[in-house]
Amino acid sequence: MASSRIVRMEIGELMAQRNYAAATEKYEELVTRAPQQCLSRRHMLDIANQLMTMNRYPQAASAYEKYLRAYPTDLEVQQVKIL
Repeated sequence: MASSRIVRMEIGELMAQRNYAAATEKYEELVTRAPQQCLSRRHMLDIANQLMTMNRYPQAASAYEKYLRAYPTDLEVQQVKIL
């Protein structure tokens, strides 16, 4: 099993390649192992949005909530709260 740090790096690489579906799978692997893990602001939003696109609503809600807790003063907080 890869360490959380390695999985986070893999997620970053997949996001850079715009392979959001694969990055989302890696993210779910990460939070299964370490539920407290949070990605960068942009990656958290992209993962949450991808989960919504994939109709994985409970997982998307969890990712949005994690974003809101980690980045409460971010400019996009109000938009996320509407979701």
